[in-house]
Amino acid sequence: MKKKFTILAGTTSIILSLVSQPVLAAWSGYQGLGGVVTSNPSCASLGTSQVICAVRGGDNALYVNRFNGGSWSGYQGLGGVVTSDPSCASLGISQVICAVRGGDNALYVNQFNGSSWSGYQGLGGTVTSNPSCASLGTSQVICAVRGGDNALYVNQFNGISWSGYQGLGGTVTSNPSCASLGISQVICAVRGGDNALYVNTGP
Repeated sequence: MKKKFTILAGTTSIILSLVSQPVLAAWSGYQGLGGVVTSNPSCASLGTSQVICAVRGGDNALYVNRFNGGSWSGYQGLGGVVTSDPSCASLGISQVICAVRGGDNALYVNQFNGSSWSGYQGLGGTVTSNPSCASLGTSQVICAVRGGDNALYVNQFNGISWSGYQGLGGTVTSNPSCASLGISQVICAVRGGDNALYVNTGP
C-alpha cells in the first residue's frame, strides 16, 4: 500500500512517499556446531524440519550432523578418504544419499535410510571435480561429475541400483551444479571451455 504525506515548509511542498514493505522472517543467528571442517558443506532435507549436513573433517573422512527439528545429533563419522566436497540429495522422507570422490579418484556414495548408513558403494570412474547430486523424486537421484577427459558424466540411482555413467560431452572447466526440476527431471550447469555457462536438462 502506498501512503503519501505532505509537509509544508514556507512555500515549498515536499511530498514524501512511503511504500510499506512486507515483514521479513527473522533468522535465528549462527549456531556453532564445532568440528574441523576442510570442505564446503552439503545439506539435504530429510522431510519437514529435518536435515542432514555433511562435511569433510580434518582427517579427510566424511562426517554428518543431523537436525531433528529441535536439536543437532552431533557429528557422526562415516570414514573414507574424501578428496572432494561432499554432495547430498534427498531420496524422500528420512532418506538421503551423499556422494564424494575417494582417494582413488572414483565416485563413492553412502545412503541414509532413516536410521543407519549403508556404507560406501564405489561407482568407479575417474572424477576430476566435486560431485553434484540432485533428487529425481522418491528414492531417485542423479549425480554429475567431470571426467578425466573434461566431459560431463551423470549416474542415475533408481532406488535399487545405479545406471552406470552416461557421458554428456562438452569441455567442462568447473564443478557441475545440479538441481531438481521436480519428479524425474534435473538441470545441471557447468562452465565451458569458452568460460560461458552451459546447462543440460534431463534425463
